[in-house]
Amino acid sequence: MLKLSFYYKAAARPAASLELTDFRVSGGTLGNPMGHGLIATYSDGAWIHHGVRYPILAVTGGGCLLFGVTRDPTTVSDPIDHYYFIGPTLSANGVAIAKYIEQQDMWHGIVRPMWWMAMRILSVPTVSAVVEDSQVLLLGPDIEDAFVKVNPGLSTSAMAVTCNRTRLSEVRICMSKDLQFRACEEIDRRGCRRDQVTMPPMRGG
Repeated sequence: MLKLSFYYKAAARPAASLELTDFRVSGGTLGNPMGHGLIATYSDGAWIHHGVRYPILAVTGGGCLLFGVTRDPTTVSDPIDHYYFIGPTLSANGVAIAKYIEQQDMWHGIVRPMWWMAMRILSVPTVSAVVEDSQVLLLGPDIEDAFVKVNPGLSTSAMAVTCNRTRLSEVRICMSKDLQFRACEEIDRRGCRRDQVTMPPMRGG
């Protein structure tokens, strides 16, 4: 079970708490459609819950982060002890991993320079059932287009989709030493040539 706690400041007692097994982040909103509904919305440095502004949210109890482009299958993190939303910044086990950009209503990776809109945090026991149901049949070009759409400067020539029989294996993005997207024809030549692939959730560290 996850515990979502709201704080006025660090090192204080939580002002409010919820227990749940799954909650979702879509842009600047947090919710649980199966139970609590809309939980909080972000605005100008704080998360608003029941009309009260909280600068800090904590998620404890051990959970896995599922993230990616909306409607695309997800990448699943290893279990993480605690998450914090401190203003617009999301951290995992004390490491800042993403920042919410309010003007674009999207999240931007800090460790990896990627953009996405939706993510979920699930308690560890619920992950298996969720990811088994999330397999999706996709067209190869649709996968590339989804990445290009949310990453300015990225083109399909800088990507390569690889597959193993009927399943997607990985999406490779080529970058130069100065972290600029670059063409990678040598990798793309070995890319997937199937018209459709099944994209199961893939575990990532």
